[in-house]
Amino acid sequence: MKSYQWAVLGALAILMASVPAAATEKMIVVDSETALVYPLEDGRLVREPIISNNRKEFVWKDIGTFRITEKIIDKRSNLYNTDGDPIRPGEKGAQMRYWMRMGWTAQGFHQSALFSPELPRRRSHGCYRLSKSSAEWLFNWTPVGTPVHVVRRLKDSRFAGLAKQQPITMAQRGSGANATPRTPAKPAQAAAAAKTSGRAVTKAAVTVKPAPRPVATTARVTIKRVDSRSS
Repeated sequence: MKSYQWAVLGALAILMASVPAAATEKMIVVDSETALVYPLEDGRLVREPIISNNRKEFVWKDIGTFRITEKIIDKRSNLYNTDGDPIRPGEKGAQMRYWMRMGWTAQGFHQSALFSPELPRRRSHGCYRLSKSSAEWLFNWTPVGTPVHVVRRLKDSRFAGLAKQQPITMAQRGSGANATPRTPAKPAQAAAAAKTSGRAVTKAAVTVKPAPRPVATTARVTIKRVDSRSS
C-alpha cells in the first residue's frame, strides 16, 4: 500500500475516533396505511404519533428502510408549485420548510401550507406533509443518518406494538440503569415544595400518652421509747 493511502486511512481512523458515540438510538417508523409517523428513542415512543398527509393513504410511497441523508430548513420544490402542479417558467417551487430527505429518493418530510387534518386533501406527490409545529419538532429531533422504516401496514409489521404504546415521559427517560438516584427530600424541603405546588402539607399524627398519676403511699414510722433510768 502506498504512503498516501496509509495517510488517508490514518486520517479516517482519527476522524472516526473523535466522533462521540450516540447516547440513544433514534428511529422513525411510518405507517403508510394511516400516514402516521412514530418517532422512537431506544425503542420507545417519545411523543404521540405525528399526523402526515391529512390522514390519507398514498400508494405510490416507497416501502422499506431508509436513512435521513439531507436536512434543509428553508427549501423549495424543484418540481411543483404551491398548487401542486408542475412548475411553469418563471414560477417558484412550493415551500418545503424543515425538509428531511429519505435516502436518495425524492421523498421526505417537510412542512406544508396545505396541511389540514380537518380537511383532507390529496396533494402530496410522495412526501410526508406535516404541520408547522410537527415539522419543526421532527427536524430538530432527528439527526442525519437516522433510520426511517416505512411499512405498508403497521399492524402487519414487526412494529405492530407501537399502536398500543404510550409515549415515555422525561422522568421515565432518566429512570434507567445509568440514572442518578434521587435523594429523599428533607421535611422542610418537602413542605416548601408542596407549598410551592399548591398542595396542602399534612402533618403526621402523633399520639401523646399522658404520664401516670402519682400514687399516694403512707409510711409507717415506729418510735421506740427509751427508759432514761437504765444505765
